[in-house]
Amino acid sequence: MDCIGDNLGGGKGGLLVHDNNDFVDQMFPWFEPSTAPGKPEAMSELLARPGVADQVTKSGVRYVVWLDGSTRKTDGGGGLACGAAPGGAGCIGFGWWQKESAYAGAPSGI
Repeated sequence: MDCIGDNLGGGKGGLLVHDNNDFVDQMFPWFEPSTAPGKPEAMSELLARPGVADQVTKSGVRYVVWLDGSTRKTDGGGGLACGAAPGGAGCIGFGWWQKESAYAGAPSGI
């Protein structure tokens, strides 16, 4: 989310992008993971609840960008070796992984 926020906010004519965690905290409890809308279409229903639209307006947010997608580990490996001797012991190792992400977004005017 930081990458998308940086790109929307950067450059000439960039938008003021609110930090996601700050917004979720300001909107407690409506955007907590257990109560947040599961689909973009559910935003209208959420905004119709008493107090929600007023709180969004107070926060200064005009648009919510909905991101949907996933990141998955596509490959990885590594190794670890340990040894012990009189007077000491230790381990040395490494790990690597490759991830692939796919996301789609939809802006929603508030």
